[in-house]
Amino acid sequence: MWIGKKVIDSLLAFFFPRYCLLCDSPLREDERIVCKSCWARLEIITDRFCQRCGCPLRSGETICDSCLKSGYYFSFNRSLVPFDQRYQTLIHSLKYERMTSLATGLGEKLLFLLRGEPRFVSAQGIVPVPLHPTKLRERGYNQSLLLAQEVSKRQGLPLIDDGLLRVKRTKSQTKLTLEERVENVRGAFKVVSREKIESKRLILVDDVFTTGSTLNSCAETLMEAGAREVYGLTLAIAKRSL
Repeated sequence: MWIGKKVIDSLLAFFFPRYCLLCDSPLREDERIVCKSCWARLEIITDRFCQRCGCPLRSGETICDSCLKSGYYFSFNRSLVPFDQRYQTLIHSLKYERMTSLATGLGEKLLFLLRGEPRFVSAQGIVPVPLHPTKLRERGYNQSLLLAQEVSKRQGLPLIDDGLLRVKRTKSQTKLTLEERVENVRGAFKVVSREKIESKRLILVDDVFTTGSTLNSCAETLMEAGAREVYGLTLAIAKRSL
């Protein structure tokens, strides 16, 4: 006797109910990992943000104190949200728990952010921040590439996934100071396909903007290879000094 997929899925959901990663409520048949209510409640930074790094601002200023002290090779970065517990859970699950389907929902959020930012209009290509080949083999995928693929596909911008290579296996940036982070990623990247980079305005996609060291090192490498301008597009931004 043949049993349809929908029947099997319904039986599995009944005997082995699935729960939302964020609110722990039961998921419906058409929901995966995160319920629709939680996706809808994930707010996006749309006003009062730094025009360089994208962090929220408390006042009418346009540039945060951190950016006033920093020299960046990228023109600006836009992040979806401050790096709170909900996004930490989502990003950790995407990066380390192999929940790669999260890239679809997060990619949709990034696309909404991109389309609402006029400064992205002139972009001519999307470049994911690469993983070192050893790290890529260990993890099996690059979460930044998954996000970039979603944005590229939905926006119709060329994906340049072979333009930038990570040639230095860097330490985890998590517990490093700003100075250590900058040194850790110094010389970590190189351009492979210069012809795909030259004279183009490019969007760099990554998961978290902490100090901007990784994004800036990538942007510096791209600019030295002839890119006309580089913009950042990231899921979350860590709290910065305002």
